[in-house]
Amino acid sequence: MRIVVGDEWVMTAADKLASYADPYSPGLAEDYAPSGAILPASVEEIRGVLGIANRHTLPLWTVSLGRNYAYGGAAPCLKGAMVLDLKRMTKIEAEPSLAYAIVEPGVTYLDLYKFLQDKKYPLWLDCTDPGWGSVLGNTLEHGIGYTPYGDHAGHQCGMEVVLASGEVLRTGLGAMDGNPAWPLYKYAYGPTLDGLFMQSNFGVVTKIGVWLMPEPEFFSVVEMMARREEDIAPLIDTLRVLRLDGTVPTATIANWMRIAAGNTTRSEWYDGKGPLPQSAVERLMQEMGIGYWGLRFGLYGRERVVAQKLAAVEEAFSRIDGIEMTVASYKRGDAIPPEHSTLAGIPSVDLMPLNWLGGAGAHIECPLVVPMQGAEFLDLYRRRTELFNAAGFDHYCGLTSTT
Repeated sequence: MRIVVGDEWVMTAADKLASYADPYSPGLAEDYAPSGAILPASVEEIRGVLGIANRHTLPLWTVSLGRNYAYGGAAPCLKGAMVLDLKRMTKIEAEPSLAYAIVEPGVTYLDLYKFLQDKKYPLWLDCTDPGWGSVLGNTLEHGIGYTPYGDHAGHQCGMEVVLASGEVLRTGLGAMDGNPAWPLYKYAYGPTLDGLFMQSNFGVVTKIGVWLMPEPEFFSVVEMMARREEDIAPLIDTLRVLRLDGTVPTATIANWMRIAAGNTTRSEWYDGKGPLPQSAVERLMQEMGIGYWGLRFGLYGRERVVAQKLAAVEEAFSRIDGIEMTVASYKRGDAIPPEHSTLAGIPSVDLMPLNWLGGAGAHIECPLVVPMQGAEFLDLYRRRTELFNAAGFDHYCGLTSTT
C-alpha cells in the first residue's frame, strides 16, 4: 500500500485514525473502529490499492470525505476494515454554456461554489447545509437540497467507477472515449447502470457529472406559518397541486419544535418531566411568533414568470384559514442574506444549534417516504407523536418534497 500511495498516505497510528471514528456513536465507537486508512490521489492509485486488497482479502470502506455524521461519519460498518479515503481527489471541470460540472470525491459544496464564483460562471449549485460535505458523496447517498435541482441523484449525469477487479467503468455515453455528451445525457444502449453505485459497495466512484442551475433573473423566498396541528393536511394538499403543476420546486416544512429547538431551550417553557404540555407549546408559539408548522420554498425564473407563480401560490394558500405568508425577492446580482442563502445555492458552514435540552445537542432522524396526501401524513404524524411522547420526548419533525 505504501508503495502505491506513499508512506504519508497510509495511516495506522491511533492519533491519525481518530478522525475516522463515529463522532456521535452512543458508546459503540470501538465496534466500528478501522484498522487503518489509505488516501489515494488518482484512479491508478485506487486500482493499485484494490489489487492489493483483493490479494490479501482486506476489506475496504470507501468514503469521499466521511462527513456524513448522521450516518456514522467515516467509520466502517465492519470493525478492522481499512478506510479508502478519497479526500485528495479534488479536481473540478465545468462547462458554463451547458451548465454542468464534473467533480471528484474530495470536492465539497464550498469548493464547487468558490470555483464557480472565481470563474464568474453564472451558475448556481444546489447545496446541503452545512456545505463542507462532498458533492459526489451526498449525491451517492441520495442527498437533497433546496432549489429546483434539490434531487441530487436526479441531477447527476455520468459516472466513472473503479470496480473491485480494477476495471474502470464509465456509465452512459462515457463508455465512448471523449464523448462530449457524457455529462449531458444519462442514457446509452441497454440498462442504465448509475443506480447500482448509489448507496452500495459495487465499486469506487471517482467522478460524476452534476447539472447546475443557470442563475435566475429573479427569485423569491416564500415562507408561511400555519397555527394548528391539523393545518398540515390542507397545507400538504395545496402544496401537492403546486408541485405537480410545476409552480413550486423543492419545498420544506418544519413543525414547531424543529423551529424552536435551534433558538431556545425546553426549560424556558417547561421544567417538568415528559413532553411539553399543549399549554406550554401554545405559549412558546405565541411568544416566539411562530406557527405550529412553517413552510418554505423558492420561486425562480424571469421576473414576470415569478410574479405569476407567486400570484398562483397566494391564491391557492389563501383558502387555508389563518395562513400567514411573507415574501422576500431578489434580482440577479443582489446580496442574499444568510437566512436565504441555501435557497440560492450558497453553502455555509453553520450548524443548526440544537440545545433544546441545554448544552450541545443533536437529533436522530427516522426519514420515512410518504405519499404527498395531507390526511395520510396527519395520521402518521399523530401516531409518531404518541410514540415520542410515550418515551418522554417532544416530537421533532421536518418534511421535504423534492420529487
